[in-house]
Amino acid sequence: MGPFTIDHTLIATLERLAQSGSSDEVLVTRVQSEVPQASRLEVARAALYIATDPTPTSSERTERMYSLSRKLRRAA
Repeated sequence: MGPFTIDHTLIATLERLAQSGSSDEVLVTRVQSEVPQASRLEVARAALYIATDPTPTSSERTERMYSLSRKLRRAA
């Protein structure tokens, strides 16, 4: 297994689009339309990265990103 790398553009896009309150599937579709090279697994990693960010954030955001990450990883 190689090092864990993350696309900061993908993280920023996911954070921005997650604020719209759309469903998980719509969110993933919109993220992939803006960052076409991002696979669902990479979106899951970005969501996990956001959920585990040590900077204090809202608990709803953390829970949603963790849930999204788990959902996408289970489907992979």
